[in-house]
Amino acid sequence: MLEFDYDLLYAGYQARRYENFLDAQSFTRTNSTGLPETMIRSLEVNGNDIVRAQLGNVDTRLDARRDESDTRFIQHSLVGRWAATDRLDVRGLLGSNESDFENDTLTLQAISDNSDFAWDFRGNDRVPLWDWGVDLTSAEPWRLDLYRPRRNEVENSYRSAKLDIDYDLGSLLLRGGVAQTRYDFRQRDFGIDVTTSGLIRGRRINDLTIALPYGFGNNFNLPPGAPSTWLVVDLNRASQVLNLDQFAAARMQLQAASNRDVREESFAAYVQADFDFGIGNTLLRGNAGVRRAATDLTATGTLGNLPVSLQRDYARYLPSLNLTWELQEDLLLRFAANRNFTRPTLTSLTPNGTVSLTTRTIAYGNPDLAPFSADSYDLSLEWYYSESGHLAMSPFFKDVDVFVVSQNSQQTYLETGLPIELLGDQSQATPTDVFTVRRPVNGGDARVRGMELMVQQGFAFLPGWLAGTGVAANYTFVDSKAPFTFPDGSVRTFALPGVSRHSANLTVYYENERFGVRLSGNYRDRYLTAVPGANGNDSAGDNAATYVDFSAFWNLDDRLKLTLEALNLSNEAEDQYVDTSDRVNSYAKSGRQLLLGLRYSF
Repeated sequence: MLEFDYDLLYAGYQARRYENFLDAQSFTRTNSTGLPETMIRSLEVNGNDIVRAQLGNVDTRLDARRDESDTRFIQHSLVGRWAATDRLDVRGLLGSNESDFENDTLTLQAISDNSDFAWDFRGNDRVPLWDWGVDLTSAEPWRLDLYRPRRNEVENSYRSAKLDIDYDLGSLLLRGGVAQTRYDFRQRDFGIDVTTSGLIRGRRINDLTIALPYGFGNNFNLPPGAPSTWLVVDLNRASQVLNLDQFAAARMQLQAASNRDVREESFAAYVQADFDFGIGNTLLRGNAGVRRAATDLTATGTLGNLPVSLQRDYARYLPSLNLTWELQEDLLLRFAANRNFTRPTLTSLTPNGTVSLTTRTIAYGNPDLAPFSADSYDLSLEWYYSESGHLAMSPFFKDVDVFVVSQNSQQTYLETGLPIELLGDQSQATPTDVFTVRRPVNGGDARVRGMELMVQQGFAFLPGWLAGTGVAANYTFVDSKAPFTFPDGSVRTFALPGVSRHSANLTVYYENERFGVRLSGNYRDRYLTAVPGANGNDSAGDNAATYVDFSAFWNLDDRLKLTLEALNLSNEAEDQYVDTSDRVNSYAKSGRQLLLGLRYSF
């Protein structure tokens, strides 16, 4: 029997986002209008942290930014199956998907006359008390400085073909197959910095401002006296008054240093045997196999003023073994051992360098990145003590080889070889300024071990509507260690980036065929995001967070379904830190989100 299925999926998403920033920008400028003219009136230092400072001759900056993005996605897939005989089964797949992303960004910056500025972290180490030293509700101290239009275009395409064959020998099922994929990534950036004297730089903003359209710091526990509002530049009004559309053609200048192309082609083949047999009064089932994956990669970008194209290829053999031993009807012992590898992201493989003048950072790709591999060993004991309840305990161990880390070093801009033109008018940075240069590199070997505990219990034995209630919970402990090389040549041991030592989830629910609700809590311990950190810090990471979410569904009839999601009911902050001293790097709250959906099935 021969069967075919064809699926088509199309999706589109458009978004507009307004952001307004208030920033003491003198600390990001090393020329005569930045750090050299900043006066230190008083400082209080605790360890490596300046917890209180009073400064003079500081430039304060207002940024008004608008992002308009448009994403289009289309996917085709053709799946075929041929049951050639009772024993032989053949399946095939042809698929493709494409996505196009465009983002237009407009930024208009205004700066104030020199003023005093102060901060004080002594009362709250996450949200300080500020004294801006300038009237934030008056337009008089401010003048325009820069207009920055940008356009970012990203294209992704994915092609795949797959063939699988199964042959049933009774107690043994033989499997085999091949797969080929091609992934293309393309990015183009356009833009210009406009500082035309009179029109932009130096122009007063009295006729361009509005009050901040929202209250800053709602539910943020701001210290007394912290500003909750200030004047901002109205981008819509400024576009009309300044005729910013006249720069539309200029903004389309290609920014070669940010453009990149990557093609990744892979071919894989595998063989596998599925089996089950009795051991006394018990049953052992599982599978064993091996897969060979080969990859060809071509990355093209710009380094300095020169186009660069690099090619490389590699292949890996990936064995696997999965066993399930049914010790008794309600008790299972599982074991899995496998080798897998993770390819680097395509954006990390391009040789380009991107420059942030505000943070003094340069981010490079690395076409020489090797995929990191891991040998994993998992054991699980599962007890299904009722129809709606079970307990599980799962220890695990992973041996990770050449994991990918972000490496930071300090270089002057001239030493990087990037075009001087990327510094713009050099008002924020000069060629001799020191930048933090980041690039992904392969690290050493790492060890990961841990334990997961899980319980799920439905209360079907309770009377009435309570029979639809239940609870599910899990807790995971992970211990990871890896060596990291620092700019001074020293090697120190930290946890693997992205790995939390403790995490837990708890869900209570009620469900029946027509209606259901769930309340979930998710806790994640602090984890590292970079080792070493930028600007001389030994590390960077995210602090612990607990999120509470709610979801519900209601089947209005056999075809129509109403859904509701309430995310981050706890209004948890995203708390990013640098250094083991836990110095705040970013502290943000995105608030609660409500999502209402309606689904109709044909």
